[in-house]
This record gives sequence, C-alpha cells and structure tokens, in this order.
Amino acid sequence: MYPVVGDGPLILAHRGGGHEAPENSPAAFAALRALGVRHVETDAHLTRDGRVVLNHDDTVDRTYEATGAI
Repeated sequence: MYPVVGDGPLILAHRGGGHEAPENSPAAFAALRALGVRHVETDAHLTRDGRVVLNHDDTVDRTYEATGAI
C-alpha cells in the first residue's frame, strides 16, 4: 500500500527520472523538483574502493560507454 500525500496520489520518479536528464544524476533530481515531484527512488551501490555511486543496474553496460560491474 502506498501512502497518499495531501489530496492526491504519491508521485515517485523511478531512477531519478531519466527522461529529463541522465538517470540518478543531480540534474535529473533538480529537473524533477522543478516539475513538482517530491519523492525519488534511486539505487546506491558501494564500489570495491568504498565509494557510493547511484546506478539502477549492477553493471555500467546500459548507462555508460563501458562494460563491467560497478
């Protein structure tokens, strides 16, 4: 069950709204905020060297000009 915010449905942008800017990017989050979206779903992964990256997939194959695991 999803919560209702105010008088309407909960609007959630999956992967940070990849249609407005590159998905899971600060630009995508800013564009969504400008559109009035108040909730964003994103995915965080920890790299081998301990850095946090936002990416929906377990690999970079679909979103970068490279291949391999995050």
